[in-house]
Amino acid sequence: MEGNMQKLNPDKDLLAYGEVQGSYENTECMSNYDHPHPSDYNFYNGFFTGLKYDSLEYIRRWCQNSQKLNFFTLLSKPSIWENFLPEGLYNETPVKVSKFLNKSHYYPKKNNILVWKTDTLGYEHLAIITEVSIELGYIRIAEQNKHFYKWPGDYSRELKLLNNHGCYDIQDEQEIFGWIEMSDEPNENFIENVRKVHFNAKPLDDWVDMNDPAESLFFTDAGNLGISKDVLEYYEMTENFAAKILTGSVELNYMSLKATEKVVGSDELLGRFMIPEVFWPMIRRSWEERKDYLSGRLDLAFDGKSVKMIEYNADSAGIFIESGLIIEKWAKATGCDVGIETCSGFHKAFVDFWRDYGKNSRVHVLIDNEDIEELYMGKYMCRILKEAGIDHIESIKNSGLSKLPNGTIVDSDNIPVTLVWKTWNWNTILKDFLTQDQNTEKVTLANVFLNPNINIIEPLWKNVTTNKSLMPVIYEMFPNHPRVLKTAFELTEDIRKKSYVVKLITGRQGQNVKIVQVGDENNEEEEKYEKNVNVYQEFFKLPVFDGYMPILGSWVVRGQAQGFLARDSRELITEYYSCLLPCRVVS
Repeated sequence: MEGNMQKLNPDKDLLAYGEVQGSYENTECMSNYDHPHPSDYNFYNGFFTGLKYDSLEYIRRWCQNSQKLNFFTLLSKPSIWENFLPEGLYNETPVKVSKFLNKSHYYPKKNNILVWKTDTLGYEHLAIITEVSIELGYIRIAEQNKHFYKWPGDYSRELKLLNNHGCYDIQDEQEIFGWIEMSDEPNENFIENVRKVHFNAKPLDDWVDMNDPAESLFFTDAGNLGISKDVLEYYEMTENFAAKILTGSVELNYMSLKATEKVVGSDELLGRFMIPEVFWPMIRRSWEERKDYLSGRLDLAFDGKSVKMIEYNADSAGIFIESGLIIEKWAKATGCDVGIETCSGFHKAFVDFWRDYGKNSRVHVLIDNEDIEELYMGKYMCRILKEAGIDHIESIKNSGLSKLPNGTIVDSDNIPVTLVWKTWNWNTILKDFLTQDQNTEKVTLANVFLNPNINIIEPLWKNVTTNKSLMPVIYEMFPNHPRVLKTAFELTEDIRKKSYVVKLITGRQGQNVKIVQVGDENNEEEEKYEKNVNVYQEFFKLPVFDGYMPILGSWVVRGQAQGFLARDSRELITEYYSCLLPCRVVS
């Protein structure tokens, strides 16, 4: 984030962080003075605007609010001078832009974006030109994170504008690079945002560390990772489209949490989620007392222009090791070095989380069965914890756990269980509570996972977030958001007009999903879909690359996007063994 650019003036009163300094075109400027959490994101009507409250955040929020435009930047490359491709906020139609260097023959205009030269960290200061007077030799601007005083009007300050024989020079203490003008005219230049690339790989000899428990186990089950072909493939994406995917993932996580909050507070909605009423107080307590969570994976559809949420696997570690470890090793081994791997920061994000969060506890890694996928996910988490320097122990099906007379759960070292990372599905745990005697000497699932003295990652409220019933709630709350597909609890006439998808609300890995095409004679619910346990979602047509249709698995870790992989399938419904391919970002 750009550094606070305040120069203290004892004659003016500084406004505290978050206070309104002024407003231009109904877009408020917020004080960034003494920012307590410099990595916090801001959202406007479900749209991501940026880091609170830097100058780029204000520009994006003004574009969304006043101009009904949006644009996307990678957090690692925030310069809009280099990569500014605005598009319609809702219709996603690109618009033309023109860029003019300071001291050029083209004079600045109202609502141009003023760009300063980048600082040492690569950040630009930005402002909106609110007024231009060539005759009087000034411009007025609206900006955020420059000073923290009340604005004198609908602008933050005034800058000198010189006309040197038809060359226009805007002057400030810091050097101004130029200004950007946005047009109402559509940008019809075709940009191929996504393409599938085939390449001849280096021999894949000894690229997996067979002495590493996670890697060796993964290699025995690697049939869904295209690693055995002579000619390998990956998806290549432009920076702008990759930024759109990552930004959309952050937005969808935000909207999902807002929808979760609404559901948790409503008996009627919790009933629609088919969650037994006995668990409602536990879910509410989980949401209110422990909102801690680590990660979730969004399934996203895309067509090179739009990105849409299919569902949110908010309580799943599927493609966990592939994203954090395997894909990067595969790229190095095969010589796939084009651009940047989208998941390059994934592993570090998990290590950083545990280094801070688990430093005062032993983390118990609890695995639900001896399925090989569960085992290598657990081994990979142990590897992360070891790298973070966190004490941890692994348990399969609660092996080594016992119950003291006072109900405390302890491990084989007689250390109380207080912090757990799990692969267990919450529905399995809730079923255990309903069907098993909880008062036996044996440690049951519910004894551990519903214990108020044990912190679970992912927490119980994630059972709401991961339920497909959340999709109609999100659509109801954010009906015009371009990342959200129309979804309903009932098969409405509006949805029936086009092709649609029927989903079981707790289905996993493509199970119990039916696509109904327009004109299909059997355009009714099949008997196997029970009433009130389905949702109905508009169908989104996927692109086809060499006969395969990809969807994206996009990770959000602690609210931040941490990369995505593509899952290729010849079928419209993607399943577990659909091939995983890396995604590379190119300039």
